[in-house]
Amino acid sequence: MYDQHWLSTSLKQKYNISTLRKTLAEIDAEAEFLPDGTFVVGGQVIGIVYFRAGYTPNDYSSES
Repeated sequence: MYDQHWLSTSLKQKYNISTLRKTLAEIDAEAEFLPDGTFVVGGQVIGIVYFRAGYTPNDYSSES
C-alpha cells in the first residue's frame, strides 16, 4: 500500500490531482456510467482508473 500512498501524494502535490481509493465491492455499489459515457463514483466524475486487483475470477465475490 505504501507505493499507492506515495503515488497519490505525488499527484496531489505536483499536479493538484486528487485520488480516490475504493474496493471492487465499493465500486460495484457506488459507480455508474452516465448515458454520455462519463464514469461516476459517489457523485465524483472519474477520469482515470488504476486497478490493483480484479485480474482473476477469485478477485470477485459475485457476478455483478
